[in-house]
Amino acid sequence: MWLDKLKTAAYEMEDVLDEWGTEIQRSKLEKLQQHLTNGHEDDGKNMAKKNQVSSSSSSYSCSPISCFKKIALRHDIGIRIREIRKSLDYIKNEKDQFKFNVTLSEVLPEVSFAQSRKETSFIMVDSDIWGRDIDKNIILNKLFSIESSIQLVRKVDNVRTIQCMRHKDHSFGVDHLSYELIHPLRCLRVLKLKNMGITHLSNEIDKLIHLRYLDLSKNIDLDELPESMCNLLNLQVLKLKDCRNLFKLPKGMGRMINMRNFDIRYSGLEYMPKGIGNWKHLHNLSTFIVSTEREGCKMKELRYQNHLNGDLAIKGLGRLNSEEEAAEAELHKKYQLNALRLSFKPSGGTLASSSSGRQVRQQKSETLVVERLMESLLEVLKPHPNLKKLTIYHNLGFRYPGWMGSIEALTNLCYLGLHNCSNCTELPSLGLLPSLEVLVIKYLEGLKAIGVEIYGGIQVDTLTVFPKLIVLEITDMSNLEVVDLGEIVEGKGEIKMMSCLEVLKILRCPELKSLRFPTESLPSLEKLRLHFLKNLSSFPTHLPSLSHLYIRSCPSLISDSGHHHLYLPYAPNLTTLEIQEFHHSPLHLGNLAEYRELRHLNIYANLDDSIKLIPEYVQNLTILQHLEIYSYGKEQEVGDWSILSYIPSVTLNGKKIRSINQ
Repeated sequence: MWLDKLKTAAYEMEDVLDEWGTEIQRSKLEKLQQHLTNGHEDDGKNMAKKNQVSSSSSSYSCSPISCFKKIALRHDIGIRIREIRKSLDYIKNEKDQFKFNVTLSEVLPEVSFAQSRKETSFIMVDSDIWGRDIDKNIILNKLFSIESSIQLVRKVDNVRTIQCMRHKDHSFGVDHLSYELIHPLRCLRVLKLKNMGITHLSNEIDKLIHLRYLDLSKNIDLDELPESMCNLLNLQVLKLKDCRNLFKLPKGMGRMINMRNFDIRYSGLEYMPKGIGNWKHLHNLSTFIVSTEREGCKMKELRYQNHLNGDLAIKGLGRLNSEEEAAEAELHKKYQLNALRLSFKPSGGTLASSSSGRQVRQQKSETLVVERLMESLLEVLKPHPNLKKLTIYHNLGFRYPGWMGSIEALTNLCYLGLHNCSNCTELPSLGLLPSLEVLVIKYLEGLKAIGVEIYGGIQVDTLTVFPKLIVLEITDMSNLEVVDLGEIVEGKGEIKMMSCLEVLKILRCPELKSLRFPTESLPSLEKLRLHFLKNLSSFPTHLPSLSHLYIRSCPSLISDSGHHHLYLPYAPNLTTLEIQEFHHSPLHLGNLAEYRELRHLNIYANLDDSIKLIPEYVQNLTILQHLEIYSYGKEQEVGDWSILSYIPSVTLNGKKIRSINQ
């Protein structure tokens, strides 16, 4: 058909132009590498640059054979261009001869069924096949064999996109990329091999010179990429997410100068070769790994990557030796970044301990130097004010830099996570951040108190502290003793604290004794979760919006005066209450009747004789939908629970008394 001829000519024209552009890029790279080899470099490190040229580029070195290949390629391209021009002239003459004035809708009915029929694909679902397992496996092995893949590819011309799909334990043999499979795919632009069970890639992959998009995600057994991949000069997207056994990348990655999206999240990589700085069009870089090796990535390779957007994680910052190295990244210029994760955990372990007093003193001195260095590194890693999410891991400094509490520096920050910063003794003025919505603090072992310093001190005028904070999580703080934000003295205007907070989680802080907020604060708190706080004796008493309360293993919240009553706040809108208390003394729940809005009540505790009083306690909770009680300890009479027949679901000591279906 005439239209098919036109489409084929268009594809061929696109391929020729693409090959010509690839050759131009390759020539530029060769000139650059030759320039570096001859020693014309600004930093004077000639030997390092001489060794930079990878084996993948050696075949293109300046030699008579290489020059002959270039001339032959250009001659071939010239011939193909002339042939395309002839084809276009012929197509134009046919158009004039046939006088195409008819619309497509009038032409289609005259096309025969055989000509118009398109090839379709199908997916065989294993769960829909019953019996004859041997025959089923034979069919699946046939469908997913490499021979079937080759036959399928040969049926199509100018294929641009291939997406392989895995059927449980069966997959196409894409790890055997032979010439028979590669040759028909010479025009390929997109290749998706996600979760295909690939263990290796063939060196033949560099024949796909037009390839723009390559997805190898979730191939957990893939442990190496061939050096020939670096010859894919047109590649723009490379996805290696969840390749957990991939520990290294090809040395010549810097040759892939058109790279725009590079995703190595959750891979096993601990090292990246230098060359990322050559990717001038890079927009998305999931992870940057700092290296101390001569041929590895340095922070300066991020200097000119000012078009980066989305999320960026920088790992191995603990390997840096000076703040000058960190400053070379110029993070403050990355105005399009949305999220930034900074990990200071080095590849090696901590300083080794020794029984020698002199060595111990030397170790302490070295540790102090490292801690001071960590503080200075974080100081110069100040991001652009447009940043919305910031997470810091394993920083060993004693305190955080001033910009972390600066309204101007982090004016748009919505999320802040501080994890495993074990030496930190004081938090910055985070309460002043105007856009902060989520604050997560974990494993700050050196922090003993959170006080008024979090909003700049107690002498304040008109101020809203944490004006937009919605979620606050404080977890796994082994030495935290006090969270006391005090009573704010009002100045010239109204002062509010955490007026938007909806979720508060405090988990596994065994030394925490006091959780104190200013009166009338937390007006919007809806969910409160307190777990494994063995010394906590009280928490805010006035929580008018609280709807969900979860208390687990907080024995000091039980009053020792008279009956052992659990400390519960004023919460008229409470709908869900879950208590798991492992206190040995019997627990009394006489104040449950105050929560008239309860719909879900779950109690796991030693109730002793009070278990038979549960029906009396809850009989006035008329909208209760789910009641689950488990009392450990000696067996007691449970009393008459028939008065709770209005509750759709009731479980007592693991046995269903009443279910919704009854």
